[in-house]
Amino acid sequence: MRTCTIALSLLLVTAACGRPTTTPFPQGELVDLSHTYDAQTIYWPTAEGFRLRKDAEGITPLIMAVTNGHFDLGAYLMSAGADVNRWDRWGRTPLYEAVDQNTLPHGGRPDLPSTDQTTSLKMIELLLNAGANPNTQLKLLPPYRSVGADRGADGMLTIGTTPLLRAAKGLDAPAIKLLLEHGARHDIPNSRGVLPVVAAGGQGSRNGDTRGWFATSDVQQRAIASLDFLLKAGANVNTGAESGQSALRGAITWGWGDVVQFLASKGADLNAPDTRGQTPLDAVSGGGGGRGGAASPTPQQKEIAALLERLGAKPGRPVAAAPQGGRGGQRGQQ
Repeated sequence: MRTCTIALSLLLVTAACGRPTTTPFPQGELVDLSHTYDAQTIYWPTAEGFRLRKDAEGITPLIMAVTNGHFDLGAYLMSAGADVNRWDRWGRTPLYEAVDQNTLPHGGRPDLPSTDQTTSLKMIELLLNAGANPNTQLKLLPPYRSVGADRGADGMLTIGTTPLLRAAKGLDAPAIKLLLEHGARHDIPNSRGVLPVVAAGGQGSRNGDTRGWFATSDVQQRAIASLDFLLKAGANVNTGAESGQSALRGAITWGWGDVVQFLASKGADLNAPDTRGQTPLDAVSGGGGGRGGAASPTPQQKEIAALLERLGAKPGRPVAAAPQGGRGGQRGQQ
């Protein structure tokens, strides 16, 4: 596999540097990158009708280029006829990878922005204009990068994830806008039932994730812009409310007061109970039950609770307290 990777790297370098002037490839011949070649051999697309095939894991040169931030090279491969809708064994397409790069993954190593003239957002636009399908879904959980920070993170980005869901998780409003303009559907969930509008409210993400930045000063503005595009496209603001997994619940969990107000202005149900009968106000006011009794709300939770009350939120049905006494104690009346 190492020699295959070297051969592919040499292929990409040669393509980027220009077409060789000697020993052209026979017209229409295929390079099978799933075969182990001599590390010193350079393969390049020179002849008309030439097509680059996938390697053993289905990774095409275009997917490889975009994944590594070589967007100028990706544009070159597209001009040479690369298939923009080929996916690898995990279901990742060039478009999915371009969206993934637009909110640069972080954690565990310095991930530097590409210095190419073609930006990741421009790459998304080029792919969409070339006919890339915006509604493909991941077939498997993508492989982790070779950094410890990735392990166990980004659980949302699993089977069924679309480019739009990936953009929504990253609160990537510019990518969301482009995708929706080119036919992306906001109603395709992943295998866990997560929809883009829910992800854009912060639901299902955590600080340890490497896809998305949730502690920046502009995080609420990015969330609002993302939600606005999705809601204008027809997404339901109350999606997931019945299970306590709505965009509103996500914003409450993060303590995003501006996002809570925005969602309320768009018709979010402030009193929708979850499966336990708890409303959003209950969830942020403590009293969640469980072992050890009710937890006291933090100052931030108190602020969100006060905001919800000003907006008209009401408490629901409290979670039943655990029986008192335990071993040797009194049991409640039968």
